[in-house]
Amino acid sequence: MAKRKKTVKTNDHTTTNGVAAPEGFEEVFGARVAGWFLREAGNVLQGILRESFEVKSRFTRESDGKKLKRVYKVEVTAPGCLIEKTDAEGAVEAQLGELVGLDESGWLKRLGAVEPGREVWISCDGKDTPSDDYPQGAWRFRVLAKKGSGGTNPVTGEARR
Repeated sequence: MAKRKKTVKTNDHTTTNGVAAPEGFEEVFGARVAGWFLREAGNVLQGILRESFEVKSRFTRESDGKKLKRVYKVEVTAPGCLIEKTDAEGAVEAQLGELVGLDESGWLKRLGAVEPGREVWISCDGKDTPSDDYPQGAWRFRVLAKKGSGGTNPVTGEARR
């Protein structure tokens, strides 16, 4: 039976038995978000949609009955986005290149139709008036993907322009 290799932490990169990655390479998955998009009317996030993942949720999804929610990571490409950091009080402006976390809910489910790697522009337009379905009022968002930022049309299979 082969002996299990020991994982060692060196210079913020995990390596096995001291084997380090060549210079110039960076982590592909698992990068942490710098903060979470602040749901506030007028807040805008422009950036490149990166990976998404699922986490436990207190609510049950209607589509499959699971208590999970999807979280998207967006790499900031334009200044002005306000985020909430877990280690700071109040809102701060996200820095260019930072990853911002965004929970999928309601209007933000549109992000599921966008391929990772495309540039997106997301605007929080405020809350709807409370209703029987949403007593607290649902947040409204505009979600746009930049033309020509890659991917293919899922219907026609043609390259996006």
